[in-house]
Amino acid sequence: MKKIISFSLYGNKPNFQVGSVINVIEAARVYPDWKCRFYTTDDDMICKQLEYLDAEVVRMDDWPEGHMFWRFLAVDDADVCLSRDADSVVSERESVAVNDWLSNHSHQWHGMHDYRGHSKVSMMGGMWGYKHYNETDTIPERPHIFNFREKSIREYIQEWLDENPDRQLTGRDWDQRFLGDAIYADKAQHNIKWSGEWRNAKGNHFLPHYPMRYGDFVGSYVFWEG
Repeated sequence: MKKIISFSLYGNKPNFQVGSVINVIEAARVYPDWKCRFYTTDDDMICKQLEYLDAEVVRMDDWPEGHMFWRFLAVDDADVCLSRDADSVVSERESVAVNDWLSNHSHQWHGMHDYRGHSKVSMMGGMWGYKHYNETDTIPERPHIFNFREKSIREYIQEWLDENPDRQLTGRDWDQRFLGDAIYADKAQHNIKWSGEWRNAKGNHFLPHYPMRYGDFVGSYVFWEG
């Protein structure tokens, strides 16, 4: 089974590059059977470092403006994928939630809200997961299913852009607006397992876990450039 933790890495910014290296190291500990993948236009040096640590590196020089959307491309080929932020660090807190989703629930999507401000966004760009339903799987009685083998996420993104000329690829929060419009509002809201304190919190609290090594909550900015 191909299990991918997907990141966008661009701009040659030290906080994201250091965060990327730490993520690969920590993922080997908290997600031992997963592979980190970085969609990037950064310099060769950081790419070689990530590959040395056994991460996948996908050059995005043919779509340089895609930025935060790049990490979404993993849904096209992964059996299970997680979208994460490079300047946050994967942790025990999130891994127990992801493992619970995969082991005990049939929902196609997993979303996390672990901070009060997160409740304003339907799907956080770096805090969701997706699993592909194979033909041999027992599909749950939820008709709202995505199959990115038949229609790629890039096609969904382009359709979303075409629907409104004011929408953009670059700039703050456009990736999350896409998720809200084209993924969550379309189908995912009917087929998502939530974990966290601020959305549908009753019965969805994070399971007990070892203390986090980095950050105070899932999605916290550990390497903050400002």
